[in-house]
Amino acid sequence: MGDERHARHDAAEDVRRWSRQLQADERRRVIAEGYRRIAYVGKILLRRWPDIDAVMCVSDPCAFGVMTEAHALGIAVPDWLAVAGSGDFEVSRVCLPALTTVFIDAAEIGSRAGELVVGLDPRTGKSTEPDRIRVDPRGSTARKGSR
Repeated sequence: MGDERHARHDAAEDVRRWSRQLQADERRRVIAEGYRRIAYVGKILLRRWPDIDAVMCVSDPCAFGVMTEAHALGIAVPDWLAVAGSGDFEVSRVCLPALTTVFIDAAEIGSRAGELVVGLDPRTGKSTEPDRIRVDPRGSTARKGSR
């Protein structure tokens, strides 16, 4: 009886592991499809406005797609096209050139939002104002000169 229970446990664990793997594979597929669509939008943008010299994207993955298409079209980033994103995603640090990004401090935003909901900063008892946005300039916007 113990061996049968052990075998059922192993089979159940295998099913859970396979399920997690399928979910991970599906997430990777969805992410890859998202990047392909972003790259396609980048291609349309760069072909529609070939004289554009800067693109500010809503997210770093979007900016990465624009940089990828710029490269495919022979457009040098940042020499001919400056590209920036938002969100400080990991892709902004590992792509070449490194992507200029707007850093969004989600923890601070959440904390400030909570304080605003309550109405007052508990430390001072006064109304709070949000901090300024921080931009992390990186290689994707660092031009050596004008074109």
